[in-house]
Parts: sequence; structure tokens; C-alpha cells
Amino acid sequence: MKTKIKALSPTQFENLVFDTLHEKGMVNLIWRTPGADGGRDIEGTFSTLDISGYSSIQKWYVECKRYKASVDWPTIREKLAYAENHDADYLLMTTSSTYSPNAISETERWNSKGRRPQIRLWPISQLEIEIKSCPNTAYKYGLERSLSISALPFLTIIKEIAKQLAISESKAIFNDRGLEKETLLAKEMAWLVYSRISQKEEQGYFSSYFHFNKDDVMFSGNYTHSGNPSVDLLSLRAIVAYIALCVGMENGTVNFHEKKAEIRPVPFFELSTLQRQIIESIASWGNLSISYDVGIIGVDQQDWQL
Repeated sequence: MKTKIKALSPTQFENLVFDTLHEKGMVNLIWRTPGADGGRDIEGTFSTLDISGYSSIQKWYVECKRYKASVDWPTIREKLAYAENHDADYLLMTTSSTYSPNAISETERWNSKGRRPQIRLWPISQLEIEIKSCPNTAYKYGLERSLSISALPFLTIIKEIAKQLAISESKAIFNDRGLEKETLLAKEMAWLVYSRISQKEEQGYFSSYFHFNKDDVMFSGNYTHSGNPSVDLLSLRAIVAYIALCVGMENGTVNFHEKKAEIRPVPFFELSTLQRQIIESIASWGNLSISYDVGIIGVDQQDWQL
């Protein structure tokens, strides 16, 4: 696995870390503005529960260093100053290499004084352990050969489910009646899972789905679109179907611009934490990142082809 991690491009490495954190339970994950080195870094929160049952929220800043040489202490100290100024609780440094002896000793000295943010180091050996505990991410990036399921029977079942749901939709359209939102969502999710795993079995990795013909850009219910599709449509259609089900919205728009899309209107206050987590999980199957604003869900396409 280490060889494959080292072969990733800087952008692919950043996406790998992002997805690993998501699968390990970090929420509110966002990309921060590229730093002086041109890399994108990550911000997120993690909830912990103490023995009394009290839940606290930790703010994490995550730096992704796809290096060949060891990461030194000045590099960590530079990032530490930024995290400190933004009141982070933890700074997690991840790298495709190792940390210099001085970086390790200085990190231990900093942490021993109880200073904030506390520093956590993931050299490639630790990153490999963390990825192995996240089978979906490992599978997505071709770092593991297969999921724990038997792929062929699973694909056959999922394809048949998707086909039967598509037939039901065609019959409903022919008879001038609509499908229930639950059925539309099931159809979109089935096609998403089937298509992604088929890609992985055939070409060894996931890749985005951009097709500009009319049928590919049809969304659930009465959602319309403007602009050319510029994000993964399989995941986006499933997200729209899920939002329509969650908030009961019959009408809306999906606006495309470059590698972005906006879904509106979305009454954000009606989305529970669990529902937002499900939206973000669907998005991960298209390598999309999600942001929330008043009445809008933003969708950004991340590069991922390996």
C-alpha cells in the first residue's frame, strides 16, 4: 500500500486524506484556501464523549504533505502558527514520507507543555494503518483489491435492483403518474453504487461521470438545471433525490458553473446532522465536497482519477 500512496499526485493525496478523515467520523470537513506551497488543507470537527456522557467538539486543522524527504520541524511550526491563530484544538500533520528526528522531539516537547493546538503526526506508516481501517476509502483509491463482499454477486443484485426501479419509473411516466420519492432515491443510489463498483472492477479506480445529453441531466421531481454539467452526475442526482425526500421539496434548480454546482432552494435548518452526514457520504462516491449556505447546498468537484 505504501508504494501506491507514494505514487499519488499531491491532489490525489489530499483527497485520500480527506476521505479517510470522513470515514473515520470527522464532520464539517472543508477545504481551506491553498497555502504558500500551493496545497489545499483541511478543517473539520470531531465529537468526543467523556465518562459523564458530556460531548465536546474538537476543532482540527489537517495538513497534507506529499513529500519524498522527511518533514522537518520548521514546516510543522509554520503550520502550527496558522492553526494556533485560528483557535484550533489539534493540528494533524499527514505525509507520504516520515518526520525528522528533530520534528518528532520538538512535537513531543510542545505537547508535553499542554499547549494548544496539540500536534498529531501521521507518517506514512501510520497513515497506512488508518487507511486500512477505512475499507471504503482504500477500495475507492485502489489501495485494496476488493471490499469484504464478493463483488460479482453484489454487482449482479445491485444492477437488477437498478434495472427494475428504472422500469418502474418508465411505466410511471408512460401512465402519466410519478414515482414516490423513496423509489426515485432508491433508483439513483442503486445506479450510483453499481456504476462506481463496475468502474473499480473494470479499470481499477473510480472516475467522474460527465455526460451532457438531456437524459443524463434529468433530476428527481421537478428540479431543473442551468449550465453544462460540470460535476459527477451520478452522485449529484442521488443527492438531489435525497434532498427532495428529506425536505419535501417538489421544485428546485441545479446551477452548474465550472467544477461547481448549487442546489436551491434548500431549507438548511430542516436538515439534521444525520441527514447532512448521509449527503456527504453520497458525495464521497463522486469525489464531491459539500458546503452549506442559507437556502443553498454547494457542490464542488474534486480531481481524483488515478
